[in-house]
Amino acid sequence: MEGNNTAHDQRAAASPRPSYKFSSEDKEKFCLHDCFAESVEYNDGKLTFYFPDGIFYDDDDYDDDWPNTGEAAVTFKANHEIHPSMEWEPYLYVFEEKDGLEDNAIAICKKFTGAQLAEKINSGVLELEFAYRYDGFNSKIFTCWVHSGRLCWMGQLFIPAGEEIYRWNPPKEG
Repeated sequence: MEGNNTAHDQRAAASPRPSYKFSSEDKEKFCLHDCFAESVEYNDGKLTFYFPDGIFYDDDDYDDDWPNTGEAAVTFKANHEIHPSMEWEPYLYVFEEKDGLEDNAIAICKKFTGAQLAEKINSGVLELEFAYRYDGFNSKIFTCWVHSGRLCWMGQLFIPAGEEIYRWNPPKEG
């Protein structure tokens, strides 16, 4: 899963974290489907994904383009009040298929911790494209496409979080 993404490196070096005009905790208004997280922060019980191309916001004031916001970030926070002794560790499973696409193909599963995921995305080795979301009790599961250069694998991102915060800027005029 090694790759080289010089465009990512140039963007990361050239742009500090933006400030955001809007913020919401209403997860029902947002969708990350087909959105690319190009950088990640992971610390203090928080996992934040940054989407320089935006995310999808379901609001009458926004059009139906995908994504339809400006730069955006989504933060998932641990809920230590419900499970104070529980370790908070998001992780990503990436499935690499071996021996072709036939019915009896073998899949190898690689696990990345939250810190490893952040390091791989921030270094440009991996890029995460969100596909589908599933909600459980204080947890989220995302089916993702994990890109590395011209390679792509399916992944499952598990986030044991209670609170999530969506921050975004309006779409750029153009």
